[in-house]
Amino acid sequence: MGNRGNKIEVHHNIARSRGGADEEWNLECLTEYEHAEKHAIDYVLFDNAPVFDCRMSAWPLLPSDLRQAVLEKHSRENISKRLEVKRKKKKTFSENGTHNFQTAEGREKNKQRAIERNKKNNILHNKSPLMRAVTLANNSVRCCCLICKKESSRPGMGRHLQTHK
Repeated sequence: MGNRGNKIEVHHNIARSRGGADEEWNLECLTEYEHAEKHAIDYVLFDNAPVFDCRMSAWPLLPSDLRQAVLEKHSRENISKRLEVKRKKKKTFSENGTHNFQTAEGREKNKQRAIERNKKNNILHNKSPLMRAVTLANNSVRCCCLICKKESSRPGMGRHLQTHK
């Protein structure tokens, strides 16, 4: 079958992901073809084998039936992972221990938490005796001049308050 990958690679007989060591007794020198073949067979036969990387340079050189078996196992694992994700998503927020933001009550609680969080983090919030700042649910701040009742953003209010001095 032509060139079967003459480059020499080091193979761990017991994979590092399974606790194998980088010691001489656990290492073996193989051609890149033999290395890819061992990993592919291990991956197809054993459930606890490390995931086979199809980007290995000798992947195209492997027999077509072995490549097909690897790809089938990849697709089975991906399908089972996707199903697991769907099952987890089906749980409601309340089952996961978080608040369900799908209800009007939940959205209102979320707005109030955002406003309180902004008040804590906002140093200038309600500090000026000439303005009143209100934190909106979208985390923006609107200010109201207590003298003439003009509303503006915080930077605009800073400029506006200069007119009253």
